[in-house]
Amino acid sequence: MLTVAKLCRLWQTGRHRELVRELVAGRAEGRLALDQRLPGRVTAAAFGLIRLRELGQPDTPFARELSETLTWAQARDGSFAEPGDDAAAVAAKTALAIRALADRSPEASARALRWLADHQSPTGWADGSITTAFVLLQTAKLRQSMLDLDAAFATERLDGPVEPDAATRWAWKHARLRAHRPAPRPEPQPAALLFDN
Repeated sequence: MLTVAKLCRLWQTGRHRELVRELVAGRAEGRLALDQRLPGRVTAAAFGLIRLRELGQPDTPFARELSETLTWAQARDGSFAEPGDDAAAVAAKTALAIRALADRSPEASARALRWLADHQSPTGWADGSITTAFVLLQTAKLRQSMLDLDAAFATERLDGPVEPDAATRWAWKHARLRAHRPAPRPEPQPAALLFDN
């Protein structure tokens, strides 16, 4: 069981990967190996803030420390990135920080949302499917969003040339559930000819 004392101990000893694993266990994000995909202090601080909010402890000194860590990590352009992050990690961490800071720092959250909106492409964010699903998983419940959620949800493909892996399917399923959106239907395939003429 993850207690606040354990969460704080993992944070203070710099065991961010272990902390992320503990924080996402049993959550929709738990199957996504986020400790490997999104390593670092930003992910740990964001999930820590989300968890403290759920535990009814959003105003503790530890919550303030996590919030300060996140706000200091925000780049001038509004994104959240750490050394070595690729475009997918930056988009995912930015979406996660928006969710974590939404009620703590509306200004930082709004700047991050603007960055995410500016970097949305017709295929979603960064490397496509799993990053887009993760961004939607974090932002789907925003009351007012400048993101084009309809276009982003439309990028999910069930019938593409490559079958999505289990983690990607899981992320899309939970993004749709969180946003209360139905699953897309596969494109109809042309009927096979039964007889040659």
